Amino acid sequence: MTIDPAHGCGFPGHNLNPSAPSTEYTSWTNLSDLNRSRLLVRGYTSFNYTSFDLKALSDKNELLVAMLSDLPSMGGDGAAAMAPLKAG
Repeated sequence: MTIDPAHGCGFPGHNLNPSAPSTEYTSWTNLSDLNRSRLLVRGYTSFNYTSFDLKALSDKNELLVAMLSDLPSMGGDGAAAMAPLKAG
């Protein structure tokens, strides 16, 4: 966990003590399985992890992105959530 300075870019209302720095957090969790070349991501509102096959992605000739909001809430294969990155 990291903290922002007391007068920095913290999130107002997320700290119990107004004189202390705010905490920041992520809205996802990720796991890496390097032996099986998998990246697993779980959004804050998801029930399970979505898996991405890193070997299959490395064979692509374009940059692909997936929005956290597009990941299936029950997890599974994340390939369908991937879309080409649009320039500009």
